[in-house]
Amino acid sequence: MATFEDSDQLYRVIDTLFERISADPEMAGPMLKGDMVIRFNYRDPEDTPREIRLASSRKSPAPLSAQGLVPGPCADRVGIMGTLKASWTVEIEAPRERCYEIAADIENAPEWQKTLEEVEVLERDGEGRALVVETVSDAVVKKARSQLRFSYDPPGGLSWEQEEGDPKWLTGSWELVDLDGKRTKATYGLEADPGRVLNMLLRGPIKDKVKEHVTRSAAEGLKEQAEKGK
Repeated sequence: MATFEDSDQLYRVIDTLFERISADPEMAGPMLKGDMVIRFNYRDPEDTPREIRLASSRKSPAPLSAQGLVPGPCADRVGIMGTLKASWTVEIEAPRERCYEIAADIENAPEWQKTLEEVEVLERDGEGRALVVETVSDAVVKKARSQLRFSYDPPGGLSWEQEEGDPKWLTGSWELVDLDGKRTKATYGLEADPGRVLNMLLRGPIKDKVKEHVTRSAAEGLKEQAEKGK
């Protein structure tokens, strides 16, 4: 039985395995013809037995290059990517300008945004704001690394887009709406294709938990930070 140093190493091995199977006609072809299944059994850090299946499907008339390999019944889907889209809105007892100042201070965001563990500014714009940033985020099932490029629209919000990283692609934004000069409606939104490995792990209740985890903690973290000292 193989032992992995950490979950990241396990996911890299699984990802490489599935990539090679999908890309090799000599391996993938027989699977499609024979409805073969590959089972990958392992135990997570809590010692819970888990199983990942990669199976073929003869029902789809699409060629292999178009359909990829898809799992059989009751298995986690592998090879068909899904988009994760989530947002969380809070009302903050603080002016929009204060909320924007905090949200736009990317370098210090880990102090109040619990899912954002590390930030390294790689490039700044002409105003000294973080333009390109390397981040490490807690995505519940694993740590996710991304290189993000930011755009600013003060005081209404800001947005970012991944240039490279663990997800296949990712975009996000803060939208700040002034309510009465003293309060702000803040919405934190994310949309991403988690990629083969994360997509394989984000199923059912876990996916919903991750969506809430990454958006709610950011929105409520901004609320708590902006309302400090009131």
